[in-house]
Amino acid sequence: MISGAIALLSEAFPNHTPEELVDRLLASADNIWPNDQFVVAGSVTFGNGVQHSYSTEHGHGIMDIYAALQPITASSTPGGLSGLRVYVGSENLNDTSHSLLETTLATSLSFGDAIAEAVKGERNFFYDAMDGGFAYDISGHIRQSGLNAKTINVYSAVNNLKTLELDNNLEDESKLSHVKIGDRTELIKLSLTKGQATLPAQNFLKNDNQLIKNFTQYDTPYLSRHNNSLGLNAYIKTDKRSYFFGYNPKISDPENSDQLSELNDLSFADTNPFSSEKNWMKSTNNSERPGAYEVMSNVADRESTALSFGFNQTINENDTVGFIAGIADEENGFLGLRGTGAFTLKGAKTETIFSGVNYSSKVSETFSLRASALFASSQMDNQSNTMFYGSEDVLSDSYSLIGEKTDIFGNDKLEFAISQPNRVSSGSMNIRLSNLADMDGNITYTNKRISLDPSGRQIDVAFAYAKKFSKDFVMSTKFTQTSNLNHIKSSEKEYSSFVGAKYKKFLFGAAHMPYEDEFIFSYSTQF
Repeated sequence: MISGAIALLSEAFPNHTPEELVDRLLASADNIWPNDQFVVAGSVTFGNGVQHSYSTEHGHGIMDIYAALQPITASSTPGGLSGLRVYVGSENLNDTSHSLLETTLATSLSFGDAIAEAVKGERNFFYDAMDGGFAYDISGHIRQSGLNAKTINVYSAVNNLKTLELDNNLEDESKLSHVKIGDRTELIKLSLTKGQATLPAQNFLKNDNQLIKNFTQYDTPYLSRHNNSLGLNAYIKTDKRSYFFGYNPKISDPENSDQLSELNDLSFADTNPFSSEKNWMKSTNNSERPGAYEVMSNVADRESTALSFGFNQTINENDTVGFIAGIADEENGFLGLRGTGAFTLKGAKTETIFSGVNYSSKVSETFSLRASALFASSQMDNQSNTMFYGSEDVLSDSYSLIGEKTDIFGNDKLEFAISQPNRVSSGSMNIRLSNLADMDGNITYTNKRISLDPSGRQIDVAFAYAKKFSKDFVMSTKFTQTSNLNHIKSSEKEYSSFVGAKYKKFLFGAAHMPYEDEFIFSYSTQF
């Protein structure tokens, strides 16, 4: 019976010596007997702190083949997961390792399910406290993006009725948020930004649609409407063209700086979607949201710099074309991915080259359109010991089409939008997988290149209508639909809707959303 057990173990653990196979049988023996029949005389400490008690009369207990074939750790019973190790870059089992449970790669919206699908079936090895190697599928390390579909914040939608304007206006460059430096009459005007993007990004991403504004604003990992670092800007305006230059250096915000005190007056909330429509993104551990994740700890701090250029060209009194181009350098990150343990992104260096174009047209006095497209190419290199050590030719893109029509039935407005948030369309990433260690504990690795191709394409559609019946009475309704949420084809379509009204000092609003319904009624007066 013992020889048969040894034969089974030697097949399951070909990297074990005969002595290690015997230790494994002893360390996994059943010594938990009823009625105190197993009298402990002492204990033996095996590799990596595994202790097992023995009896003078019964030895280490009854042989348990099933337990011997399971992972054995010092802090749990056989089969537990605590204390299991994975290796990446280390040459021997005695070298640096990572916790299996703390090894995670959380994807961003841009990748969808591309990484999870690409690594399915890719085999790696983890090790228990007895240095037993176990093959497993690394797709279990991948955590899908927990972003919810954009929904309607009933409080924001109702409050918007207080200041609703029903005229048709294209975006105005004067609404860009920055602090000017020097003489305002100079040809080249200089300015600083803080908490918001530099002027090229603000100009390209601006959106003054009142009813569906927060459904058509998308930040990308390399181009965002808000930025916590300082921004240096230059602005040149001619008769038919405006030029924008922006640079985000990798510097800290100086404390108690009188020179920058005016920056604190800039309104971050005006362009920050997390404050104005706080429900559109819920990356929380919500049991009703499949794939949602909690905030990860031990994630390397991302640092980035960006240099960008943009311009607006007035074609005629009704049509304007805009352009942006730039380069963004990111450290400790890659297009929003977050990694821990053996998937750490600490030391990663990412370079993204991006360009975009938009076209605004006032088709008539009551109808306007705006179309935008943004493209990027990203490369990442990570010299650290990590499973994810590089990428090649990762292309991503985003699109939107927004329309606005006023005076349909008199004193009213209709807004609509169809858009795709940033999506990786092609490219590859390089992963490093460990092979089974030999009897001396030496580890070799296999490098693989996997292709990135999300299964779906998220499309967001939004409609909103508002009508002012009189000075005192305004009504509004909205509807949104999201398909292929997070660029995952199997995701179900999600819908949200809203109806609200303002009558004198009374406000009413009700919204239906995929995971909750909201209702608000308020009355305000001044004393």
